[in-house]
Amino acid sequence: MKRIFNIILCVGLLALASCANNRNVDAGTENTPSGDKGALTLNVDSRAVTDTTLDYVLRIYQNGADKDMLVRRYSSSDELPQYIWLVAGNYTATIECGKPQAASFDNSYYYGEKAFTIEGGKTTQVDLVAVLQNIPVEVAFDQTVVEGFEDGYYVDVAAIADLAQATDSTPKLHYTESKTGYFVMPEGETTLSWRFVGTFVYADGEKVSVDKTGKIENVEVKKHYTLSFKYSKDASGFLGDIIVTVDTSIDERDDHIAFNPDPEVRGVGFDYTASCNYAGGERQYMATSPAEFVGVTLIAGGQTFDPVTNTIEGITLSGMNTPQLYITLSDKFFNMLSGGEQSIALTVMDNDGGVTTKQLPYVLQGVNTYKKSGTDLWNGTSRLTATVFGAPSNVQIMYRGVGESEWKYSTAVASATANEYEATAEGILPSKSYEYGLAIDGATVGTSLNFTTVAGAQIPNGDMEGWSQQGGVIIPFATPANSYWCTGNWGTAALDKNITQSSTKVRTGATGKYC
Repeated sequence: MKRIFNIILCVGLLALASCANNRNVDAGTENTPSGDKGALTLNVDSRAVTDTTLDYVLRIYQNGADKDMLVRRYSSSDELPQYIWLVAGNYTATIECGKPQAASFDNSYYYGEKAFTIEGGKTTQVDLVAVLQNIPVEVAFDQTVVEGFEDGYYVDVAAIADLAQATDSTPKLHYTESKTGYFVMPEGETTLSWRFVGTFVYADGEKVSVDKTGKIENVEVKKHYTLSFKYSKDASGFLGDIIVTVDTSIDERDDHIAFNPDPEVRGVGFDYTASCNYAGGERQYMATSPAEFVGVTLIAGGQTFDPVTNTIEGITLSGMNTPQLYITLSDKFFNMLSGGEQSIALTVMDNDGGVTTKQLPYVLQGVNTYKKSGTDLWNGTSRLTATVFGAPSNVQIMYRGVGESEWKYSTAVASATANEYEATAEGILPSKSYEYGLAIDGATVGTSLNFTTVAGAQIPNGDMEGWSQQGGVIIPFATPANSYWCTGNWGTAALDKNITQSSTKVRTGATGKYC
């Protein structure tokens, strides 16, 4: 299997020096660009990793006249600063991935190193590749072995010329199923020996014990060896033997780990990971990548914005198709979003397949999401809230039925919750949709939101359209049985009186015939 990762170490552009100045590499060291310093950027990521479980250690040595001195060591991308300032001179970077075990089914081992020079005030790019140091040995059991042999068959493989001479320190693996193992050959050893042991069972129950050995000579580092085991009957059809084939056609010389840097995003002049109480103005983000940027999307409030394909008011891009991109967000963009906490997903893409998504946390001015618990349909009211910063003189929440042209305004006052204002909307009916928004000092702020009230409880025969009679008693219900309403008619009927009766004098605009 080919694993393609890249480690790219590039000296940071001087244009980025102002941002790098705030990053201390070593305590007590002032990281400022000068004629005797250069900026080293180690971008370590796993954009195309197929095995993300590998541990790695990356070291940077300063080359001295007598010996090299370790100046940096990193064991994860989280530890790696974006900019490292190094004194001009000669260096060597090394990378180790995995564990250098003599024999293992789980741990492959990669190593690479590269010498480079830092020149003050100049850009240097160094590619560092970790190359596989193991010999992969794959054992493949044919179906004739899997189905024909009793459980317990196995193959031992050892890095030694004579398997019988193997000791506890000899690199050795015990295969009980088809799989790949990894060997690091001892110094001076070029032979792999193997032994197959198992019991074959014929259809009539006859059993044949098989114990066969062999070896692979002139083993080459990083070449993939496949040992295929197949059981074949002889010409008589009874006795058989294990046939072993060795396939060396797969060359692992190109198998390497690379860490190909995805784009990086940061706020210009602020920490983009810190939540911002946004009340106006511009917010700018800078993205950098070894490759040119080709795509930008933002997802917020359930909407997807693509400023590369479409012109979107409030989103400005500068630097598309270059390795340094600026994304500027302003009022018209934020005003398309509702108030309260918002997480804006910013995704940038380069032409080398790099994709990075960052969550930009905000708290925005505008009406907040509707809460059903704030609506009282018996009284026809609804409590609506908005997020407002500062102390404006006039805060109002406006509302109207969906499809209506005229807004109604309700004065909002500060609640006990920080930055929250509340107002009461009146005349709210069940089963109806409403639109509501925020006005501060007469200006609309943010986008409007919608809500729909619940159906509400219906009183049986609440419209008084259903009437019936039982004997001389008039009943305000469609049938006498289980009448919902109670009247005094049952008492006055003895006097031939019904003190509660229907009327056709319904109010103007009402539906139905009776009241």
